[in-house]
Amino acid sequence: MPPWPFDMHGNVEEMCKDYWVAGYYDNSPTADPPGAVPSDKKSQRVARGGSFLEAPFLCRSASRNPLDPTLGNVQVGFRVLFEIPLTAD
Repeated sequence: MPPWPFDMHGNVEEMCKDYWVAGYYDNSPTADPPGAVPSDKKSQRVARGGSFLEAPFLCRSASRNPLDPTLGNVQVGFRVLFEIPLTAD
């Protein structure tokens, strides 16, 4: 099985640890951008992907939106991943 997750579209947006700065992704590296530097301690975070409550064109893994991490939201969650060690048969 490939080492990347599947089924990344729809359901809920994923809360990320990256800080939101408007226009950051327009000028950042395309491969593994390091994330923006917050302008203050109340900065918004990045919500990645779309949710079941949004328009279909926003339900893609490349979609990014600002999110206040102190507020609850039914369409935002987080993704838990773990690695299963492969054993030689």
